[in-house]
Amino acid sequence: MSPFPINLRIILSQLEGSGRGALGSYDSGSYEALTSFLSEEPLRDGDVWVAKLMRRNGMLALRVLEVRMAYCNEDFEYDQLEKLTR
Repeated sequence: MSPFPINLRIILSQLEGSGRGALGSYDSGSYEALTSFLSEEPLRDGDVWVAKLMRRNGMLALRVLEVRMAYCNEDFEYDQLEKLTR
């Protein structure tokens, strides 16, 4: 299991080309940029981290924000979180 949040795992898989077979990487440049940034900037506070990424690579940061928003709106299990907190 990756130590990264689900939205970053999704993006890394997309950029890496997971599931694309022999076609290889979908976007190797962005994959390398994101993995490099993750190694330089540990993810502690998501908002601060994305702000730093925005300064480094605006398009990649927008992708992170879009996937995060989509996950929160469509896939996040609020009911399960409520049960866990109670």
